[in-house]
Order: sequence, then C-alpha cells, then structure tokens
Amino acid sequence: MGLRFALGEALASGGRLKLKWILVMEALLAGVYLSLTRGLFVIFMVSRGFGAWEVSAVALISSVIAALVSIVLFRWPSLLTGRVKLKLVLFHGLERVTWFLVPVARGYAVVAALYGVINSLPVGTLINLVIYGLLSEEDVMDLTAKRSAAFNASTILGFTVAAGLAALLPGGEKYEYM
Repeated sequence: MGLRFALGEALASGGRLKLKWILVMEALLAGVYLSLTRGLFVIFMVSRGFGAWEVSAVALISSVIAALVSIVLFRWPSLLTGRVKLKLVLFHGLERVTWFLVPVARGYAVVAALYGVINSLPVGTLINLVIYGLLSEEDVMDLTAKRSAAFNASTILGFTVAAGLAALLPGGEKYEYM
C-alpha cells in the first residue's frame, strides 16, 4: 500500500488543487518561521552567553545527529514511506514544540540536543515525498515555482520583522520572544 494509494482518494476527488495550495501555504509560513528561528539561532545563543566554542559545539553535535539520521534513512528508506501523512504532521508538530523548548534550555549540551532533534527531523523529505509521489510532472513544476516564490517572499518578510523586533525590544530576552 503506497503513498499514492493512501492519499489517492483525496487527489481523485479534486483534492489536487487543495493539496497544492496547502503546500504553498506551508512554504509561506515556513519562510517566516525559519527566519525567526534558525535565522536568529546563533544570535540567540550569543545573547545567552554562549562563547564561540559552545556555539561551534552546538553546530557540530546537531550536524552529527542529523547526519546519523540521514544515514539511517538512506539505509532504510521504508522508515519514511509508510503512513506519510501521520509522520509529516507529527514531525512538523515535534519541530515546533522543540523550538519552544530551546529558550528555556540550560547549557549548550541540552541546546545542542534540542537543535539536533530539530535538524534531524525529515519534514522536508516527507514534503518532497508527497509532492513527487502524488503529483504529475506539470503539477510538480507549478508547485515548485509557487512554493519557491512564497518561501522567498516570506523569508524576506521574516528577516525584516526579526530585524525590527531586535531593534525595538529591550535586552537579550528579545530572542526568546522571537
């Protein structure tokens, strides 16, 4: 029972357009979200008193975790292909919840572990699995163009908002609010 079969009913009943717009909206929100989280993560760590060594350790530890997860998924891709919709929703939710834990985390090891979880979640892979597994080549090209435009525009907006908030909010706590 593949992805196409599992979600095929929604696409067969005119859900293709709905799916495409949901994926465009996801990219639109992701641009703002990523610019306010990952885009300011290093600045957040520095504002919390992390030195160059701790910032580098967080980046290294989270990269190693993400690489190990990638190796596992490369070796056993079937871990992703079943129940894609459920996994996509769960991983998306887990990523958001984990970002809320980062500001209250103490110590670079805990921050590194949380950031490692965030970096290793295969949300993008699952989205691509949905796009390339369910849509025609023409729809993939159309959707990719729309998602790219939405993501890039919202990233600019997100960094503009982040710069404004960084300038207006007092103290180092401002990064916890963003």
